[in-house]
Amino acid sequence: MKLLQLLVCAAPILPEQALPDPRDAVADARIPKANCGVPAGTVPPFWITMPNPPYIFPTYSPWFDIPDFLTVKGVDDIEKARPQASKFSTVMLTGFCDKSWQPDEVHKFITQYDLHRFNVIFLPLQRRAFVYFKSWDSCCSFIQNHLKRVFSEGSSSFCVHFVFEDVRPGAAEDKLYTTLMRLSNAHVSKPESLSERLICVGVSEVWLSFITCLLEVVQCIAPFVNFLVLSDRVYIEMRESSGVAQVLESHSRQSLSKRRGCWRILKIRPMNNRLSPSLL
Repeated sequence: MKLLQLLVCAAPILPEQALPDPRDAVADARIPKANCGVPAGTVPPFWITMPNPPYIFPTYSPWFDIPDFLTVKGVDDIEKARPQASKFSTVMLTGFCDKSWQPDEVHKFITQYDLHRFNVIFLPLQRRAFVYFKSWDSCCSFIQNHLKRVFSEGSSSFCVHFVFEDVRPGAAEDKLYTTLMRLSNAHVSKPESLSERLICVGVSEVWLSFITCLLEVVQCIAPFVNFLVLSDRVYIEMRESSGVAQVLESHSRQSLSKRRGCWRILKIRPMNNRLSPSLL
């Protein structure tokens, strides 16, 4: 009889050393939260976003919030996690390599596990993803399907963790941005006007050089204060609402995509009140 052994990347041996030292923080800086330690599969490098060049800064410490979690190692963990995890029906995935964030790999993952693309959020700069389920039963089905694949294939390319906190992004794009920026340990300026200052750039691929190129072009048009990179789009938070109009009016997608190699741009639009398949 073949024994099931879940082969995943191990958690750091000294997790307290994997996080930034609070003593090194400047005044008023917010230290990322990781009450349950650093999950297995959390492998650097990671990248921090900033509104000024170089826009993306690499780090070997996870400078983002890690919600309370339980790593799935076997079927017994479903019952162990049920009291807390069933409230949120959310799982966190870690252990992805760079190519996992490209559209064909994302589509393959979603298809294999019979997921809907709008229930999966990939955060490439943090090398992790979140999957949101409508019910606890569907969440458990995903876990069971994952364990069956591990059993048949003998290993797993990523790690799965039940989430014990409410990190659901909501249906509106400004809520999604705010939630994911909080998970990213990033500040959202003037949240009351965020819906008027947010633009979305649909992209065909996510590469660091492309992200830098895109931000350089946008900065030449109007200043922005932060941004959020997902697997298929980039949200850019402009400093003023007038900046949104400047970006949309000054350069069409065709003209912007020809500048500095930004040909991966598919669509540029303002924020919408609700997420919908027609938006992407």
